Amino acid sequence: MAAARQEVVINAPPNKIWSLLGDVSKWPSWNSRVTSGKMLEGDVFYPGATFQFTYDGKPRVGTIIQIDRLKVLVWRFDKTRLSMRLEPSGQTTKVICECEAGASGLFGSFNKSKLEQEAAQACTDWLQGLKQGVEKAG
Repeated sequence: MAAARQEVVINAPPNKIWSLLGDVSKWPSWNSRVTSGKMLEGDVFYPGATFQFTYDGKPRVGTIIQIDRLKVLVWRFDKTRLSMRLEPSGQTTKVICECEAGASGLFGSFNKSKLEQEAAQACTDWLQGLKQGVEKAG
C-alpha cells in the first residue's frame, strides 16, 4: 500500500467547493484526468452509492465510503481510496487530500515507490484542479 497526503487552501467557502466536488457529473469540468462522470443509482452521493467515471481514459466504477456534506468525501475505485476533507477558515477552506493506492503480492512491493508517486500525483491533480475550478467560477 502506498499513500500520499496533500493540502491546498481555496479562496472559497465549503459550499462552493462542494458544488463541484460533491457532484460526479461536474468532475470533468475541473479535473483534467476525468472525462465523464455519472451516478449509477440515484442522483446524489450517499454511503454505498456507486458511480461511473472515466479516469485517465479508462472507465472506472467508484463507491462512496463516507460522506459528510460540506466536510468529507471518501470513495474507492479499483485498488485506490481517495479522501477529501474540507476545513473552513473565514472565507477560505483548506482541502486535504489523502490517496491510498495498493497492489497485491510480490509485484506490489517492487512497485511501491511508483505507487507512492502516482498517489502523490493524484492528490496534486485533484487539489489543483478543484482549486482552479472553484476560484475560476468565482
